[in-house]
Amino acid sequence: MAIKNLKYTITNESVTVIDLAANGKSYTVRQGSVNFNALVAALMEQDETKARGYLTIMTTVETWTKGLFKKKDSNIVHGDDVLPDSLSNRIINMITNGEDPQSLLNFWERLSKNPSWRSVNQLWNFLAHKGIPIDQDGFILAYKGINADWTDVHTGTIKNTPGAVLVMPRNKISDDDAVACHYGYHAGALEYASSFKPHDGKIIIVKIDPEDVVCIPKDSRSQKMRTCRYEVIGVYSGNILPSTTANTRNDPATTTTTTKQHPFDSMDPIDLMKQNLGELRSYAATQLHIVGASKIPGGKTALVSVIEETRNPGIG
Repeated sequence: MAIKNLKYTITNESVTVIDLAANGKSYTVRQGSVNFNALVAALMEQDETKARGYLTIMTTVETWTKGLFKKKDSNIVHGDDVLPDSLSNRIINMITNGEDPQSLLNFWERLSKNPSWRSVNQLWNFLAHKGIPIDQDGFILAYKGINADWTDVHTGTIKNTPGAVLVMPRNKISDDDAVACHYGYHAGALEYASSFKPHDGKIIIVKIDPEDVVCIPKDSRSQKMRTCRYEVIGVYSGNILPSTTANTRNDPATTTTTTKQHPFDSMDPIDLMKQNLGELRSYAATQLHIVGASKIPGGKTALVSVIEETRNPGIG
């Protein structure tokens, strides 16, 4: 079939388009690629202009973002800003592999609002180096060690219960990257959080807007950042979060904050082992805020162990 300047063939597996206005240049888009459905729809509508916007995944990204992100030479640009080489390469690799790079595009849009030159230029490489994930909306998901009673380790007064949002005026946060421990909220890599928490403490996962990152200290083996704001998402379950993206919007462990009394609260591990696995997972996610409760390997035994450790840190 054909539109004025485009000849195309559509199958269940792929779409092949020949651009007659470009000396017969050919494009093949396979099922599963992020631009497949949009391209098929545009061709079926006989809309050549729209179809051209989905011939490659990069043109699809430009279409999605209304031209906010474009490819220039070997890099991606956002307005007048050239993204860091490693971030451009990661986005281009995702595009090439048919993955959706929206999380990283959202991340850069948020980061571009950060008033700190250092943060804008250092943050992505820091996150990539330590494998700290970015969620679909572009927020950072970092680890933090706290006391068993949910308070911070440094002062023992700041509560970090799931759902809590901690905020300090940005100009009260130290931006001196030569000093590892200074004024501000700290979070970072799992290794940092594990070494910082007390023996009977907890590791929590916090959500940070890239715009709010004030400093990345050179000390502490580049494992942490200082920020003026974060939200506590939940308790670390023992499963390391994905190092590229982690979509928290569809994870009940990160979205439910109910704390009502539950029948399982009074049960010991023996009684918990008698319960339905699905109900135990729901309890762990919604009542104890254990992030990734549904993905803990090892079945019911492992899940009950994590539940007990969360309810009674340092025991077992």
